[in-house]
Amino acid sequence: MDNWTPSSWKSKPIKQDVVYSDLDGVQSALDKLQKLPPLVTTQEIHNLKKHLKNVALGKAFVLQGGDCAELFDYCNQDMIEAKVKLLLQMSLVLIWGANKPVVRIGRIAGQFAKPRSSPMETINGIEMPSFRGDNINGFAATPEARTPDPSRLVSAYFHSSATLNYLRASLSSGIADLHSPLDWGLGHVITPSIKEKYERIVTRVKDALRFMHTVGIDTDRGVETVEVFTSHEGLLLEYEQSLPRLQRNPSSSSPSDSSHYATSAHFIWIGDRTRQLDGAHVEFFRGIANPIGLKIGPSISPEDLVKLLDTVNPTREIGKVTLISRYGASKISSHLPAHIAAVQASGHIPVWQCDPMHGNTQSTPSGIKTRHFSDILSELRQALEIHRAAGSFLGGMHLELTGEAVTECVGGAGGLTEEGLGERYTTFCDPRLNEKQALELAFLVAGFYREWDEEKEEGSMRLFISAETLDDQATAKNDSYGNTKISLTPLKEKPNGALIEQNQQQQSVMGFSDTNKQPELPCTIPGKQGDRNSDLLTHHLRLFHSDAIVDHRDPETLASHQSPQRVRFTPNDPNIPPIHVAHARDTEPVCNNSTLSLSNLTSSEAVFTSCPGTSAQDNREAPLGSSAGLSGESPVNTPHMPWARSTSNFSDFALFIDSMSTPYGNDPSMICFDQAILNFSTTPLFGALNSQPSQAQWQDPVAVSSDPVMARASESHLFDEFTSTFPSFKPSQSAKSTRQEPWKFTQQDWNHFWAEIQVFMPVLPPGFFLPSRHTMTRYVATYFSGFHRHLLFLHIPTFSPTKCPVDLLIAMATIGAQSGFDHNNAVMFFKASFAIVQERLRYCKAERCERAFPTEDGLSTESQPNEFPLARSPI
Repeated sequence: MDNWTPSSWKSKPIKQDVVYSDLDGVQSALDKLQKLPPLVTTQEIHNLKKHLKNVALGKAFVLQGGDCAELFDYCNQDMIEAKVKLLLQMSLVLIWGANKPVVRIGRIAGQFAKPRSSPMETINGIEMPSFRGDNINGFAATPEARTPDPSRLVSAYFHSSATLNYLRASLSSGIADLHSPLDWGLGHVITPSIKEKYERIVTRVKDALRFMHTVGIDTDRGVETVEVFTSHEGLLLEYEQSLPRLQRNPSSSSPSDSSHYATSAHFIWIGDRTRQLDGAHVEFFRGIANPIGLKIGPSISPEDLVKLLDTVNPTREIGKVTLISRYGASKISSHLPAHIAAVQASGHIPVWQCDPMHGNTQSTPSGIKTRHFSDILSELRQALEIHRAAGSFLGGMHLELTGEAVTECVGGAGGLTEEGLGERYTTFCDPRLNEKQALELAFLVAGFYREWDEEKEEGSMRLFISAETLDDQATAKNDSYGNTKISLTPLKEKPNGALIEQNQQQQSVMGFSDTNKQPELPCTIPGKQGDRNSDLLTHHLRLFHSDAIVDHRDPETLASHQSPQRVRFTPNDPNIPPIHVAHARDTEPVCNNSTLSLSNLTSSEAVFTSCPGTSAQDNREAPLGSSAGLSGESPVNTPHMPWARSTSNFSDFALFIDSMSTPYGNDPSMICFDQAILNFSTTPLFGALNSQPSQAQWQDPVAVSSDPVMARASESHLFDEFTSTFPSFKPSQSAKSTRQEPWKFTQQDWNHFWAEIQVFMPVLPPGFFLPSRHTMTRYVATYFSGFHRHLLFLHIPTFSPTKCPVDLLIAMATIGAQSGFDHNNAVMFFKASFAIVQERLRYCKAERCERAFPTEDGLSTESQPNEFPLARSPI
């Protein structure tokens, strides 16, 4: 590389520099480090590069985590094993959820130095250098301990070497053996629900290994150990400069093909404060062959991001660079979409990784630094949705965590509050997730991926629209919150490469009218499917099986933008499923209308939303900056959301949830519903209640046989599907029924359900929305699978969503959502069900009061026949 050497960074300006007073000591330490062997091998680095290339291409997922700042004292058996086991547990959960291999990278064996906002601080009236990490100075609050000590550079090497040595020995001796993942231990801080979920995943893994062994596949190789790579921020360049080694590229057959490898770790990154284009850190990083990371945040522009990528990766090597985004939950929607678009247009294919920690640090009123679990989860969720909507792939998450039972981050299933932070606040820098919070986060992220996989199975697709094709027929632009608006011109002929073509007829949009017609718009969307090239505009279009769902936005958005309305395109090709696209409405959304007309739609402008609520648990459109809670109100304070302000609904919701005990013998959120459930019949025993029985169905058994024993036996086949032990002397000759599960929402069921909900729209809480019919099916199925014993009056074989009261359906969905960790939806459903019940009671009370008044005939309606009984009324 032109004009690059391991020391060429010294000619560049540097941020976060360390000023040593003992220059001779510095030189002596650097000479010592240059003679010591590498901490990692080039083959290990090359293996990581191959893994990260797969991550960049969407074939794998990377989990990176560890301490904010390591201390030399952390180099002990217990703390190393705790971190490694936690990474192994989280990776196993993510493998189960994302259905992809997981690359494990620890912030370990070298994460000693930390950047600080100020080089000096005042303690007890004495000004002294800030603590910069154990490889620079000491933590003790004295000027002597805070003076940078060059001998700590050598100590950092040996502590890293000892940590790496034990890490390698542990992995090779079976600590990561998939045959015994329960031996990894869950610790005393894990809640029973998380422990049960984890053990069920482990059971599935062991069953899979047992099956592989049964069919003759050797499971002893490849599953007894895993790779755990090391990483740290390459902040202290004096230390990093001493450890690069010029060695042959393992992937090349040419002996002369050599590169400089930074052997202090497998992976090092540049921090957000030190990534200046003309700075020393960028200069050093551009010359090493390791995979590297770049922390990016709101302070970098899309143009500078592309320039930075061009500098450190001029050959555009796939996966060479990992972009670690750290915006904050409130800012990610304002910056990430533009950064993704700029990188896609540049031709670079990096690994996109979300760091939901650093942008969400805040201080309590007492001055304690903390992070809220809700903010961490929100930024991760938004990052996943934004990448998915942009046709990009979020390849990993970067977390500050520990395997210890610390109390540093607020929230999570444990309900840690700000008042409890002082119990075990042990960090020397920034707050970390404890074992319970980290594993819970892994389960939630895994749940996001599993929900999206379910949506793919239901027919979601990706539409690639060629920029060249759009030139003559449409113009594209981004609005203020990341939506891409494409103004379409109606076409008379189908262009080359067109994926979807619409007829010229305009029909009413199917809301819930009896016509049941599909909308067809007079326009053609040209497009083609292809790779993620820079000349393609990539838009991911969600598939919504309900044909008209009014979007809910926050008041500020409603005031400044037209609210989009989802409308379905019906393709002519029967092999292509219908596609729903948001269309701008000329008027404000009217939630109470059951039928929508194309006259209310602007057919010349389609809104391809960049950040819809893209998981099955949150099927609403939402501005990219919106929170995970309900729009227009503060999130409800539940046991899983202790960061929120308490509301009057807290005690009601908590009591409602507590009344449903945890199911035994199964985990509703992890049941595979294509398996037989043996405690109920899949077909009605006596047919529908409103149907007339056939003659054969009610034939007298005695008429079949005069023998009473055989007569009774002829009836026994009715109980076979209930796993009865009664013998059947005369098996049924009828074919097995293929009737679907009774709780499954068909399109007709969904339309009826939505029409019933429309009646109660005026009393439903602000921000209420309905997820897809498939999500409702899963919620109700989860209730029946694990909690049905609480409402035994519901007869499963004859259950029908259209005959069940909507408030009862929503109450069942509340239990199903809460059981699946969909806390926001559970709270929303509870409030909606509670509101409907209250409205029913108000209606009953008002009706009875009205009947008590005399009429013109002198009699009250209570003494007259009721022409419209309550059961037939809208309520």
